Amino acid sequence: MNNPRQESSVFLLGAMFLLGSAIFSAATQVYYANKVQGLDPFVFIFISFSITIIVFNVLSHFSKSNRTFLIKEGKKDLLFLNASTAVAIITFYYALKYVEPAIVSAIEIGVGPLFALLLGKLLFSQKASPAKWGIGVGILIGSCFLFWTSLTGRSGVELSSSLHMVVGLLASLICGFAAVYAEKIK
Repeated sequence: MNNPRQESSVFLLGAMFLLGSAIFSAATQVYYANKVQGLDPFVFIFISFSITIIVFNVLSHFSKSNRTFLIKEGKKDLLFLNASTAVAIITFYYALKYVEPAIVSAIEIGVGPLFALLLGKLLFSQKASPAKWGIGVGILIGSCFLFWTSLTGRSGVELSSSLHMVVGLLASLICGFAAVYAEKIK
């Protein structure tokens, strides 16, 4: 790809996909929050998981493949992957019940880079440049600002109970940690 015009169009296409992803993500956050705030989060989780189970069982039933997978190695990793995914989903829905969707998303995503660097260093002995650490800290500081905004009542969701708000914000953090952990051990 030595052609600058071609590189420019690829960059533009990538930027458009990122913009589309951000819009889609924001829309789904608002949709989920709208549904979750009217229901008990655990009812919504039960419904979501039930639909998922039904869809995958139907797909499996009509699949032309009769392969059965036996897990011989990595059972512990598979257990941790499933547990961290479940924790991420449950805490995500719970956080949406009590915290504004944009703040849940910002906190969940905001802790990701720094936590990914920490996990990489602790679990996989990976080294990261000081610039990456600086970016991770900067993103975390931005998330802390959003955390403060929500706790002081400056967000779009009214504080119904400060305890629920704090638990919702902590659930956002846990969701971010669990999502990064699940991604790292995949």
